[in-house]
Amino acid sequence: MDKSKKVFINGIDNRLDIKASTLICAAIGIDSLKTGKEVSVKPDTKLIILTTSSIIYGTVLLDNNNDDPALVINNAISEARNNLLKEEQSDNDVIVNNSAYLRIKDATIRPLAGGRDFHFDILNVFSDQILGFSFGEIKND
Repeated sequence: MDKSKKVFINGIDNRLDIKASTLICAAIGIDSLKTGKEVSVKPDTKLIILTTSSIIYGTVLLDNNNDDPALVINNAISEARNNLLKEEQSDNDVIVNNSAYLRIKDATIRPLAGGRDFHFDILNVFSDQILGFSFGEIKND
């Protein structure tokens, strides 16, 4: 990965999360394969995330530079959270539930138990909910 390009991982400032970082690298890889220079994938290829209860697929947002109103709101939430933690945290405090999260654009949640799919403009997925990932196209049986 090009170190000159800063990838946006949504977490608490200065925290690295291996699951989130791995999925960001996968998303970058999928995007580069869509160019078809050496090896190619279909343009509809999506990152597919497996959780304990569902399959989630969509496009991972790799940066903050987007005027989408939902993303603007999400950015404000992250900034407010980080500012609150900076103001309120003392040396004796321990942050709990501090995993990163990924922003998935045009996200679809397909419950493993069946039923209808759920669609979101932007879905924030906390990395501690991720069991695994793949990529490809979701096909209906």
